Amino acid sequence: MKKSGFTLIELLGTVLILSAIILIVAPLVVNQINKGKEETEKMSKESLELATKNWGNDNKEKLPDEKGGISIDILEKEGYVSESNNKGCVIITKKDEAYYYNYSESSECREYALVDNTPPIITLDTSSTTNSISVDVKVKEEESLVSFYNFQIDDETPILMPVKDGVCKEESCSYTFTGLTQNTSHTIKVSVTNSLNKESSGDKEVTTKLLQIPSLLQSSRYGQINYQNQCGLYGNIRCSYQKDDSLQSSVNGNTNVYFANNGILVGIITDGTNTKTASLTMIVEKSASYSSPYYTCPSGYTLSGTTCRKTNTVSVTGRNVCGPDGQAASWTDNQAYYKAQGYSCTFNGCASSCSGKPEGYSYNCYATCRKTFTTSATYHRGYYYCTDSNFYVSGSKCYIR
Repeated sequence: MKKSGFTLIELLGTVLILSAIILIVAPLVVNQINKGKEETEKMSKESLELATKNWGNDNKEKLPDEKGGISIDILEKEGYVSESNNKGCVIITKKDEAYYYNYSESSECREYALVDNTPPIITLDTSSTTNSISVDVKVKEEESLVSFYNFQIDDETPILMPVKDGVCKEESCSYTFTGLTQNTSHTIKVSVTNSLNKESSGDKEVTTKLLQIPSLLQSSRYGQINYQNQCGLYGNIRCSYQKDDSLQSSVNGNTNVYFANNGILVGIITDGTNTKTASLTMIVEKSASYSSPYYTCPSGYTLSGTTCRKTNTVSVTGRNVCGPDGQAASWTDNQAYYKAQGYSCTFNGCASSCSGKPEGYSYNCYATCRKTFTTSATYHRGYYYCTDSNFYVSGSKCYIR
């Protein structure tokens, strides 16, 4: 009977043969592919170098005296090459009055740039404290190198910051204006210039932060200082206080200062340039008011020295009766009643006379009776008192509660 299919040994042999063939053929295929790529890249670079040579023939005034470069982007923009995947440049070297063109992807492209169609693109970020403004500049410049930065505040002289000094970088630079007045608006101007003297500039209005005055309050024998949460703010604000003529004491926040006696408390906030202070006169004791000894009288009496006096006055009405021949026959009143009580009476006269009046005719007569009463005035001793309810009296002094 004839056997169909392959045995395991036959399959393994076939696999081994195919593997050997792949090991031999694969490197040859890869090598051919790489050679193709290299040839393509070489032709592409030669094409770019030739395009640059054509550009040089058309722009002889821009050719370098020794060494220069032109980016592939510019060759594309000016129509010397079609869209290219190469993003380097072609370095142009002058030697013995001849120009040589070599494609490069190194930093020489921007360092020796001959043409730059666009100025740098800049972005400004600013921040402020009570006495400073910081400026951060970010730069995008693909065709040539950045040479220097200029920082200016208001109309003051610009500050030049060259990249070569190492303080500023190609892609960024920072500067801080210090010693400024708090809560003040400033115009910040920044310009960036590249190696081909193309410049971009920007400006921003920035206001320094407000440095607030500390708030002081007396509570009993303590002076309370509120620094408005500014201590240590922005890393430069310092808080302190001064008690009477002593040295300043630094604090990290709100504080209470004890006073055994009257004194002066000063709260201080400073950022090194601007300073705000507030003072408080601490009154913890003061002289009491003194009320002198005095005499008082009962209601209705008038004080005279140490005696209280009052005078009672009574009007007395009497009646006069006419007799014969117009003579007064009788006169009656009640003066005797008051005289018996010690009153002194004065006759004031009658309303009319009996002359020509018929007998028995009567009319009114008047008298005034007076009596002075006296009594001893009441004596009150002198004493000390506090006019302010927040103080209590002790001896001749008032002390805060």
